[in-house]
Amino acid sequence: MPDEAKQQIIKLLLEKDNFLVSTCEPDKIENIASVLALGLILKKLNKNFLLFVSEMPEMKLDFLPEAESLSSELLSKNLVVFIKE
Repeated sequence: MPDEAKQQIIKLLLEKDNFLVSTCEPDKIENIASVLALGLILKKLNKNFLLFVSEMPEMKLDFLPEAESLSSELLSKNLVVFIKE
């Protein structure tokens, strides 16, 4: 990943306070692990976040840190999603 892209990601993580982290393929362990890893980073930065999967995977995840943080429900009534392409 180019340094410029890394700097943009760091800037975004530091500037914003609320995050929705998800994956389009919740049945792949590497995708779930990536969602959880970003959740751990956001937790250390004291950010508000929701780790969302469209459906809970059938595989056992209890060996992954913060696996209990995954949710298949969007609980916020005021959720605004911003996607910058």
